[in-house]
Amino acid sequence: MTKDKRKYADRAEYLKSAVDKRRKEIKQLSLEYKGNKCSICGYNKCILLCANCHREVHEGITQLPQVIEVEKRGELLEA
Repeated sequence: MTKDKRKYADRAEYLKSAVDKRRKEIKQLSLEYKGNKCSICGYNKCILLCANCHREVHEGITQLPQVIEVEKRGELLEA
């Protein structure tokens, strides 16, 4: 029986690329499943937040900067 001598370092770029591709596919499928817009207001643009800030915004610990709030309201009025 031959032991597999491949190492993570040998395949790191391929694995990172595969994970990135899969995440993009999942995001696209999720957007399509939900109709590519917010189910409540119909808004179709997103504000990028890391997972920690996303949780804090939802919990009311952190607020979006005023500039983002104004831009978001302006885009909502256009939609």
